[in-house]
Amino acid sequence: MTTRKKKRFPFGKGKDWRLNIWRGDTYDFASYGIGYFDAGNFLAKEIIGSGGAPGDVALEVAIYPILYLYRQATELMLKHFIYDKPNAALVRGNHNLESLWKQARFRNRNYA
Repeated sequence: MTTRKKKRFPFGKGKDWRLNIWRGDTYDFASYGIGYFDAGNFLAKEIIGSGGAPGDVALEVAIYPILYLYRQATELMLKHFIYDKPNAALVRGNHNLESLWKQARFRNRNYA
């Protein structure tokens, strides 16, 4: 007998669909990816530009949120290359950059 694991983020299931965080009809993965890149650039510029003034966030602490923004942007751009096409398969919750990179290369090799 196999037991099913509980999903970590069960939001969006059941009665209240508004708990599901998902992209709207107006924007695609690339639009959100660009937003994450812009946010990472803004945060990096603000922290580096502050010159380490007293009371400012130290780069050693802020580097992790900045890197997360760039990582999320990269994931969304890879998903753009894979899924934002007619008849593309649905996204299945894959957040593995290596796997997404392989899929993006395979699906776009004829477009280069």
